[in-house]
Amino acid sequence: MAREIKIIEYGIIDSTNLQARRLIEGASGAEIQPTVLLADGQTAGRGRLGRSFYSPTDTGLYASLILESPSSLDKLLSLTALAAVAASEAIEAAFGINVGIKWVNDLYYNERKIAGILAESCISGTKRYIILGIGINLSTESFPDDILLKAGSLGVTKVTAKEKRELATDLFARLLDLLDCDDTSGAMNIYRARSTVIGKRVSFLQNGTENTATALGVTDLGALTVRLDSGETLELSSGEISIFVQKEQL
Repeated sequence: MAREIKIIEYGIIDSTNLQARRLIEGASGAEIQPTVLLADGQTAGRGRLGRSFYSPTDTGLYASLILESPSSLDKLLSLTALAAVAASEAIEAAFGINVGIKWVNDLYYNERKIAGILAESCISGTKRYIILGIGINLSTESFPDDILLKAGSLGVTKVTAKEKRELATDLFARLLDLLDCDDTSGAMNIYRARSTVIGKRVSFLQNGTENTATALGVTDLGALTVRLDSGETLELSSGEISIFVQKEQL
């Protein structure tokens, strides 16, 4: 894509999202966005709900985008879903690998999680910024015991620093283009087509209570529509729940 995006590269740091926050707090908006931070490895990679993201040196893409918070509430609500679409399409363009999206924004390949996305907000002066972080396991072969059974990798051969820069640039350029669009329904159609959840039986925690339901679809704002066993239909937002796809009984 032709869009110009500033990239700042690091070796091993604690977290690209944390470094992005430090840049925002120490610089004016004109100097920091849109900017991509790209690291070789992270010692404190972060995921949703306070979880960590395993980020071994040289085997993954670890990057964060700084941008001014969208003025449109709809764009803000659908941001991570659009980021999942941009990431899945950038991966397919780079490696020819078709990955699925597990609601809300985890990417899966061969039934293993290979990427996660984390959006955070940060205020500097009178402006609010969004830090959009993504970690993609490109060639990671071994994982800690606590994620050994669910984490996976694209399994590509060692990716060069240049190829990582190109992947990050393409991914975030796709996302910025989507955020510039007045109509993102086409992108959300892609999201639904890549969904690993729609049509599946799921269980989810909401307000400390576990529920079971059938996933019916995803709205254009990224909410998951489910039908409870009682017949009631709900729209779930990402901030409310954790979701688990139930294994089919053989």
